[in-house]
Amino acid sequence: MNFTTNSGRLITFDHEKWVISESRFCNVIGEEDAHYLLENKYKQVVKILVSLIHANNLKIIDNQIELSESLYKIYFLDQIRNAANKRMNDLFNENKELIFSNRQIVIGKAEYYLLRPTLLTSGGAHIGGSIYTLGALFEAIENGTHIYLELLEGFKKLHLISITGSPLSGSISALFWSDETHKFLHSREINDNPAVNFSLLSQFRKLQNIPYNIDFADIAMEQLLNEINGIS
Repeated sequence: MNFTTNSGRLITFDHEKWVISESRFCNVIGEEDAHYLLENKYKQVVKILVSLIHANNLKIIDNQIELSESLYKIYFLDQIRNAANKRMNDLFNENKELIFSNRQIVIGKAEYYLLRPTLLTSGGAHIGGSIYTLGALFEAIENGTHIYLELLEGFKKLHLISITGSPLSGSISALFWSDETHKFLHSREINDNPAVNFSLLSQFRKLQNIPYNIDFADIAMEQLLNEINGIS
């Protein structure tokens, strides 16, 4: 399937490869301590109480069972996504300078474009929040449509990555990426400057319009790092 990026580019997304199947059929591979051992199509195994299966009137036929939508979400989908996102964020945080230095690779493939590290969150109490993808941010940076400061308090070539805080308390925190040093710069390293203010949040809201998510985010992040490092 294809989707259109914020800049109007059409990009191909292998939905079947990167998004968890909606099939709720599982193999019953054993029974242990009043639990069934169930294995889904991704070879993940969980324990579910036998009594819970019976309470939901679920039938086992030829050692297969179709879980209800709620049970499959609790025991499989949430676990897959939570584990994948944790590992993806760990990999990202260990390599974020490398990734930010290779923006063109990220915007070239849908599975990279759709990655959403927790670092890419802006907003705060009473002002709402924005969560955006690596690709949406990098594409805006490359196209010159995002917030760029050529010079701020002696620091050069700064792209605003996130801004958080509370207008009620007056607290504000911003994170920049410098194309000069290839390092991140926190606003605490910069004196109070009127250029850093909550009006900038409107630019981040423009980055949100990506309707797709990637479930196997850790695998995509690992593949991205291998591509950057030239590992086939």
